[in-house]
Amino acid sequence: MHRQAIRAVLFLIGFAFLALAVIGTLLPIMPTVPFLLLAIWCFARSSERMHQWILNLPTVGVELRAWEEEGAISTRAKIWTAVIMIGLIAIPMWLRPLALWVKLAAVLLTALVLGFILTRPKPRSR
Repeated sequence: MHRQAIRAVLFLIGFAFLALAVIGTLLPIMPTVPFLLLAIWCFARSSERMHQWILNLPTVGVELRAWEEEGAISTRAKIWTAVIMIGLIAIPMWLRPLALWVKLAAVLLTALVLGFILTRPKPRSR
């Protein structure tokens, strides 16, 4: 595929991920940050203007920049992520009966994801 065509496809995919991130801000069950991370990855390869625009957003730009530059996650973001993830699996388990394998799978997946997130370094001071 021609380089310009690849950039155009990545640009469109970046916008799709950005749209999903915006939807995620409105729906509590849908994540936002993973879609933003995918969007900045696509825009970094297709549109430096959009890439910088997302990294300069006042609400999430600092966190995204720390991830992109250092693979780092702030302590505040780690705590919020842990609270939200644990709450999102605990509430359904408490409110309705689920098969044991579903509960174990949910706990295992949550533990793996949280293990990854909690072991990321903290951003360097800016």
